Amino acid sequence: MNFLKNLHGKKFYALVFVGLIVILTKIINTSAQTPQANLFITGPNDLSTLTSGSYKIMLNSGSELIGFVSVEISFDKTKLSLSAPVAATGPLKNQIIVTNVADANANGVVTIVLGLSPADVANPPSGEFELATLEFNKTGTPSGGTSLTFNTQNFSVVNMAAQQLTVGSQNFDISSPTPTLTPTNTPTFTPTVTPTQTETPTPTPTATVTPTPTPIANQPATLSLFPNGEFKITKESQVDLSLLISSPIIGVDAVINYDPLAVDIINVSSSGLFSGNFIFNNSSPGILRISATQTPQQSINSGGIVASITVKPKIIGLTELNFNFTLGDKSESNVIATNGEDILQTTNGAILDILGLDVFAYLNLKTPSENLAIGHVASGSVEIVDDTWLQNFTTDNDGNSQTWQLDYTYLNSELFFRLKSSGFLRRRISQTLLEGTNVLNFGNLVAGDLNDDGIVNNIDVAIMYQNWFLTGPSDYNKDGIVNSYDFWILVNNFFREDE
Repeated sequence: MNFLKNLHGKKFYALVFVGLIVILTKIINTSAQTPQANLFITGPNDLSTLTSGSYKIMLNSGSELIGFVSVEISFDKTKLSLSAPVAATGPLKNQIIVTNVADANANGVVTIVLGLSPADVANPPSGEFELATLEFNKTGTPSGGTSLTFNTQNFSVVNMAAQQLTVGSQNFDISSPTPTLTPTNTPTFTPTVTPTQTETPTPTPTATVTPTPTPIANQPATLSLFPNGEFKITKESQVDLSLLISSPIIGVDAVINYDPLAVDIINVSSSGLFSGNFIFNNSSPGILRISATQTPQQSINSGGIVASITVKPKIIGLTELNFNFTLGDKSESNVIATNGEDILQTTNGAILDILGLDVFAYLNLKTPSENLAIGHVASGSVEIVDDTWLQNFTTDNDGNSQTWQLDYTYLNSELFFRLKSSGFLRRRISQTLLEGTNVLNFGNLVAGDLNDDGIVNNIDVAIMYQNWFLTGPSDYNKDGIVNSYDFWILVNNFFREDE
């Protein structure tokens, strides 16, 4: 049990007598502990007028940021029936386990296990929020009230620090008003004759047989990996191993298969759910083994996150992490109850949709233009040196080009970009691209290469003279005429060459 874990942490194990005192103290303290989160239900509460109704499962976590919730709700299947699939209607969109309609109505129990979607990791929910909606129909014309009841032995709320919170719950009563009775006439009292007392024979004593208690059957357990969803190539991300139980257990073994060409396992860390040993092994490519046990003579009674697995995707596309599991085979994935029984019945793997990283770039440049209406408009081409990547560009008045998306393989490496615009020398810059949008800042272009031969010299001066008092490429300051000022711009770059 959880309180035994705490006792071991405080080293109250020297004397059995002292241990019993501490256990009793812990039970008292636990019952008085203020919950960090509270579960409750809202919906119609009059059974007599109910035909069908929507009931919302709610959680108030205060300031705690929530990443995982597991709840189990019981209902009287002779009075209510689930009429539609359970819908996760709140911020925890990743449905790990949800009981289907047929199983819920057969057993009168709904299990809901929800996790935070990868897209919402930066904005986990807190305070009061909705988890899911249950749609119920009334079954026949039931008498008396009924209720929706939380199974307090089988709920778990885990925050973003992988800590299991203390949880309170409030069951939801659906009442049935007591009908008004029609008064009837009171019959006239008729006296009765008191019978003559006779001696009662002394009964012969019989031996009382003490019944043998029936052992409580272990309930099945479930292991799951989550979240399913989108992951970015080369970016380390987290996949959690979660446990759902209704019976006390002493240990878990998870054998997880994965494609070593698609993902690398970087690390595995314990959540602290188990107080004993935590071991993982990834020495065999494509197989990850995780084992967690409770301190000897102790057990745990509620599930949660067992471990967090750090993965690094390597290729784009879908890949799966699943369990090596055969029902009843203790050599593979298993959950061991306190009587030694393997109670693992269901496993849920995770599908990773690996996407490329978003890498964008645009260039910025400046020209000698002094015309505000035209600004730094230019056109030409830009390329990565010693690579096949090449793009044509046209800049706006501010000298900004259109934006291009590049392959993620260009990330985090020093690249050399070279730009050529007619009438200007080639400019070259080095830049390391990062995820997101990058600006390739080429600065001031070097004017004067009117014949685009890679050097400013007398040939370019001759070309400029041919256009004197005209307009065109030689009009570097864009004032509408080629004259001495443009000549001054050119000769200031005399004998300069391409970069």
